[in-house]
Amino acid sequence: MEQSKLNQLMDAVLPLCDDLNGSPNHLYDWMSAGNKDNFFDGMTAEQIAELWNTEMASYRRSEAGRALGRIKSPKKSKTSAANGRLGGRPAKTQPTQVAADGDNVAQK
Repeated sequence: MEQSKLNQLMDAVLPLCDDLNGSPNHLYDWMSAGNKDNFFDGMTAEQIAELWNTEMASYRRSEAGRALGRIKSPKKSKTSAANGRLGGRPAKTQPTQVAADGDNVAQK
């Protein structure tokens, strides 16, 4: 898509976006990067705005999860200590492989 057409599309998408992640420049950068692969060809401004809003909502959820995961609380400290007394996190185990005849491959 040529730059002038992309700029017109960006101007149409801008008012439809709920969350600009602090600046309209983030939207312009995101659309310019997608334009390199002709990702937005054939899409309407509404479709692009919906995609942007979905990605921003996902980003905000993961950002909130990271922030909440760092919070130390008395409850988290207590459960962590109790889990440590029980041996901590269980070790990852390899899935058991079963041969076509039903025998356990690991025992052979």
